[in-house]
Amino acid sequence: MRNDAAMIEEQNSSELKTRESVTYPFWIDAVIWGRWVVVACAAWLSPTSVMGLCVWVLGTVTIFFGGPYLAYRLYSKSDPQRADIVFLNETDGFWGASKYWD
Repeated sequence: MRNDAAMIEEQNSSELKTRESVTYPFWIDAVIWGRWVVVACAAWLSPTSVMGLCVWVLGTVTIFFGGPYLAYRLYSKSDPQRADIVFLNETDGFWGASKYWD
């Protein structure tokens, strides 16, 4: 006889996984939404010199795109399958076409 948990896991693995159907650590959401906080703070603390402006833009863009990239790399070491679902899923991943944008 098969275990009920094994049957449920088999059913779940055959379905199309979305970000809403899997569980993942809270810190991933914190990184994804925290990058927008960085942009808002950067806009509020905008510099006045040209050199300061170049560093400000470079730093903001690096944090905005680098934070989620590093989060993906760290999370994919512990759980590569869920990391791909959360970050790279074409239907609703953070870098894919989200269902909220339709």
